[in-house]
Amino acid sequence: MVLGPIEPENLGKTITHEHLVADFSIFQAPPPKHAPHMGTMSLNVENLGLIRQFPYSLLANINLHGEEHHMVEELKFYKKNGGCSIVECTSLGLSRDVGKLRKISKESGVNIICGTDSTHPSNMDAITQEDLVATMVRDITKGADGTDVRCGVIGEVGCSWPLTDNVNEKKVLKASATAQSETGCPVIIHPGRHTGTLALLPRSSGYCRRQGLTSEPRSCLLEWGFFGLEVSGSPWQSVSTDMPNDAMRINMIQRVTGGMHYGGHGYSHILLHVVPMMLRKGISQDDINKILIDNPRRWLTFN
Repeated sequence: MVLGPIEPENLGKTITHEHLVADFSIFQAPPPKHAPHMGTMSLNVENLGLIRQFPYSLLANINLHGEEHHMVEELKFYKKNGGCSIVECTSLGLSRDVGKLRKISKESGVNIICGTDSTHPSNMDAITQEDLVATMVRDITKGADGTDVRCGVIGEVGCSWPLTDNVNEKKVLKASATAQSETGCPVIIHPGRHTGTLALLPRSSGYCRRQGLTSEPRSCLLEWGFFGLEVSGSPWQSVSTDMPNDAMRINMIQRVTGGMHYGGHGYSHILLHVVPMMLRKGISQDDINKILIDNPRRWLTFN
């Protein structure tokens, strides 16, 4: 974690995929035709409905820098409601700042495990797989961003679709597997629709059983993300896939197992709202503990 090593049994309830300090401007989506100037609007209650429907179109909504004081308050509330740890998955290229993460962790009392990987910069073609491995291993074993803050997870490793056509994404994926093999550090992968993501890892000496993925049911832990993001269709207008709501996400978990500042839902959303819905739908407390405590602890423990 950003404040130093932590014993696995002290992780407690853990949310495994969040972004506390990041800039997602490179993923900005075009504004809707009926609101062409949305990209530069301010973030306020008057346009909250528009922002909730098109969250990636507003620059002010996808740049989390300068919000550290709000993050501290959010995490204090998360801790008050039973949360102990958070995995912060912001990688290089998204303006990761481990110094700010350390400050947020210290002031909030929440364990933060930060990630290392590379969201593709403009010179990605010139960066070799060996360069990527060296950066990840350094971040894990010595410290990231010129500090002594060591990363505790590789990722998130973002993969688009189709993966077969993207040389750089394959390069990062293989480098992540090699870095995992050298360090024993867990990996978190955000795959596209392509089913070959996990298949690349064994050939690069990665430990398939130590992956955390959003999908791909093969020797890995599955992650359901985007809880609290409930929009009609998809926030990325060029994508034809509809976005599920929280109830649909819980139904998916059920099949497998047998709000805050600026009007958002906050980091406590899963503990306060999602877990009660899971219990009402018949998911056992034991299964919920596996999802929130046991699986994250097992995944985050270095080999």
